Amino acid sequence: MTGLSITGAKRFAAGLALAAAAFACGASAAAPEVEARPPEGANLFVYRVDAQPNRLGVHLWIDLKKVATIRHKRWTALKVLPGPHLIQLRWPSGLGQTNSERIVTIFPDQAYYFEVYGRTGWGSDMVNGGETRMRACCRYTPAK
Repeated sequence: MTGLSITGAKRFAAGLALAAAAFACGASAAAPEVEARPPEGANLFVYRVDAQPNRLGVHLWIDLKKVATIRHKRWTALKVLPGPHLIQLRWPSGLGQTNSERIVTIFPDQAYYFEVYGRTGWGSDMVNGGETRMRACCRYTPAK
């Protein structure tokens, strides 16, 4: 004997049916995904068109604080106060990648675009259509 009476089996089947109905309603009633937007007044944009290795993200640090991880074909935006800032790109350890850093002086009312490229580098693209190239290649990921 299985231990379930006919009445118990009917109750069990009814419970399964209710659970399935609740799951189906919950799955169809999910809220639509809202597209993330860069912060208001963002002035520093970092994007990654095709930097190796593609499967791992490079970590963006500003003034010794990790602010974002940028993956392949992604970009991020930050609002950075005017003045000099230490900006670093740090790869996960053990990859043989070379981390890099530079001091960037942020001026009011100016946007800065930096592309992460190759295995070790990154470059400024402020005057050569950085925003156009960034938006054409990449999807926005909020800084964390």
